[in-house]
Amino acid sequence: MLPAHYYLSDKYGTEPSWGVEIVNRLGEKGHKVFAVAGVAELSKPLHPNVQLHTLYAGPRSRNTLVELWRKVRFSLACWTIGRRILSQHPIDVIHHIAPVSPNSFNLLAAFSRSDIPFIMGPAMLPSRTFSRYELAAWLGTKANFLSQVGEGLLAMSATPCSWLFRRTISNCDRFVCATEGALRYYERYMDKGRMAAVPVGIDVGKFHPPSRRERRTLIILAVAYLTRRKGIDLLLKALAQVRITYPRVRLVVAGDGPERDPLEGLASQLGLQAVVRFLGHIEHRSIGGYYRKADIFCSPTLYEPFGQTILEAMASGLPVVASRVGAIPDLVTEDLGILFTKGDVRELAGALETLIGDEQKRVEMGKKARQRAESHYDWSQVVDRYLAIYQSTMRTA
Repeated sequence: MLPAHYYLSDKYGTEPSWGVEIVNRLGEKGHKVFAVAGVAELSKPLHPNVQLHTLYAGPRSRNTLVELWRKVRFSLACWTIGRRILSQHPIDVIHHIAPVSPNSFNLLAAFSRSDIPFIMGPAMLPSRTFSRYELAAWLGTKANFLSQVGEGLLAMSATPCSWLFRRTISNCDRFVCATEGALRYYERYMDKGRMAAVPVGIDVGKFHPPSRRERRTLIILAVAYLTRRKGIDLLLKALAQVRITYPRVRLVVAGDGPERDPLEGLASQLGLQAVVRFLGHIEHRSIGGYYRKADIFCSPTLYEPFGQTILEAMASGLPVVASRVGAIPDLVTEDLGILFTKGDVRELAGALETLIGDEQKRVEMGKKARQRAESHYDWSQVVDRYLAIYQSTMRTA
């Protein structure tokens, strides 16, 4: 049984899709799965071995207050739904996905007294900023006064959430972290012997290395929800420096957000309007084509709890230039890309110039990045590692 994220969807490559991937892969391997979610928006049915229990029919509400109430009610209802499933079916393992997010401190995890092995994860590093815009994105609504109020309430609730989190994980048998950095962070809350590191996966087969054809321009790609935290303004300033030496470099930015207009204005101010293309929102099923057309992937973020787009770039055979923050150093080693100091435009420009000026280095890093994605991050392998944790926990429970 997997109490999953409030929002279960295969439309995105981030948290809402993790539960979909895990339950489908478990179903494909012949396991019976009972999945619990608040809302599910799926482009195709789940595997026949997966039985989905949702609290709400239809898509997410566009009303901020309604969606806030739904999330609170889901946290409470997970207890009822979970206990009903436990009473009706012989469950071997409970796996609570996405345990570290504002909507997932549910009572089933916090106050369970079941003898069934209880596993939580994947846990990422906690986000250090949670703006009204990111809150609105989390709620599936637009930023407004209510999301601004919610921003303040989340800040005030830090202490009780910390208490509830400690209570939640005190009952779990294994706590799984998405990176080694996250594992080191959460050691303060529990015994390391009950912890494990298993990465979040991607469907490597959906991404393909770039076509190595001769072309006059070199393309840098950034994929991000456009808030200040993503640091795209730093990339624009670095690009202005890079083009002094390499005038044929172009930048493509995939993603929308509240900073898009200011960023377009900055591009014009820097004289880059002809060489920077803002694509706006791109459906996740179509994003692979943009990775394939690129030569370098850049993530200048000011903080990153995980870095899903970096995994997608690696699976697409791209070398990565990224900030040395959050979970990124666990993903991007020196043979896969170049890390730079957060916020340092000159160092970012230097990293880009290093790869722009050395095609062989770009190609070698890209090949190794693809190999790394295939060997460590494909969902089929990630789920095998979860199965090993299930089995070892069942033996010791």
